[in-house]
Amino acid sequence: MDFFFKYMPVEECLPIILVGFSIVFLILLFLVIFFALLGKIVTAFNKGGKDGGNDKKKTDTKSVASTSSSNTSSTMSDGISDEVIAVIAAAVAAMSAADGKKYAVRSIKRTSRTNERPVWAMAGLHENTAAF
Repeated sequence: MDFFFKYMPVEECLPIILVGFSIVFLILLFLVIFFALLGKIVTAFNKGGKDGGNDKKKTDTKSVASTSSSNTSSTMSDGISDEVIAVIAAAVAAMSAADGKKYAVRSIKRTSRTNERPVWAMAGLHENTAAF
């Protein structure tokens, strides 16, 4: 340490250190603000694109209630029991009541698993990597 202070006294080092720390702090602050705003812009852009295309998909929940059980089992039963269909319809109705929006179940299909991760792992990955 004596080697460094032979060529530059401590009085001259402190302002340089303070200026360096200030510049680094301000740049980091700028980056945090920039990425926060970018995340909000992207989120607003994505919400605007999704809402514009979903006007046709918004329907009354009456269509769920008015669907007869024979029609439901014939159109939706591709290997899915009636109890599972009832639980899915009840979950959609509960979500509809909580959001204040109206949703309807049009069809229920099994999906083929194309990726190796379970659905819950993908949901957690999406939640943890979404824009803040």
